[in-house]
Amino acid sequence: MNIYNFFVESPRYLCALLATVLASACGVDVPGGSIDDPAWLDAHGGETAGGADSSRSYDGGGDGSTGASDSGAGSGDLVANTSEYYAFWQQTRRLAKNPSPFGDAWQDSRVSSIGLVKVDWQGNQGTAYTHTCAVNSNSVFSSQLTYPAAFVNALDSGPLPMQRNGSQVELLQSTTWLGLKVGYTDAMPAVGDGTHSALVDSDGDGHPGVTVYIDAPVLGQQAVYVVQRTSSNWKATQGSDGRIDALPSAAQEQVTVGASSSILVVEDVSKPLPGLAPVELHWKPVDAGLGCAALAAKAKEMTGQAWPP
Repeated sequence: MNIYNFFVESPRYLCALLATVLASACGVDVPGGSIDDPAWLDAHGGETAGGADSSRSYDGGGDGSTGASDSGAGSGDLVANTSEYYAFWQQTRRLAKNPSPFGDAWQDSRVSSIGLVKVDWQGNQGTAYTHTCAVNSNSVFSSQLTYPAAFVNALDSGPLPMQRNGSQVELLQSTTWLGLKVGYTDAMPAVGDGTHSALVDSDGDGHPGVTVYIDAPVLGQQAVYVVQRTSSNWKATQGSDGRIDALPSAAQEQVTVGASSSILVVEDVSKPLPGLAPVELHWKPVDAGLGCAALAAKAKEMTGQAWPP
């Protein structure tokens, strides 16, 4: 997941601020809700909200030549079918531009997430399913993002193709869509285009795309509606304890298509952090029956990183 920065240095900032401050000073409420457990817990005595949501979509990626099959091996096959489970911790980092029209400063903006992964192996070909349990970001220029339960629940991904060769493990190139129809490859919607034909209400809150909340100076808490298309892959050496540490390669397109305050419907202004990996990912083997509550309670033990970070 990438970082959201919803302001841009622009003369219209002041004009829009004067027009919206009275209407938006009280802000909006962040909805409640609970984080779902992964569907695979059903097979291990866990509880789940159940059901796939077609609005959180994926294609399995690549050109189709190396992706894993969802079906098991036939009776004549000699390859082993196994399932592996992991807890993951991931962080994305970049520099965000000072949203003030008077400032040229940049700050380190970070978004971290923890969750669970199931990988079904058929020989050396695998199919991964990821389930996010929580998302957290640091405060940037006195603004704080909140990711509600509906947003987190919309982040499920799979099937994602994997392969391995000895201790070398690889997530093959794959594309995921958030707030967009699965398989959509044309140009991204324009900023503020909340009626684009490719938009999907992924989190089911009645607004296009997915909704995050930003607590910003003067504006208070506001809702921002975004869409995202991400292509990613990684390759890593699996440790003797089963741990995987990777630096994924990811290309992400993101657009703000609406917000509760029009001042927030702007282009993203950011750039990579020089000399630092934009994404880092850690997987650690866990028991098949682990759910989100247990992961949150033992995050450092399970992932190596305290939560929240």
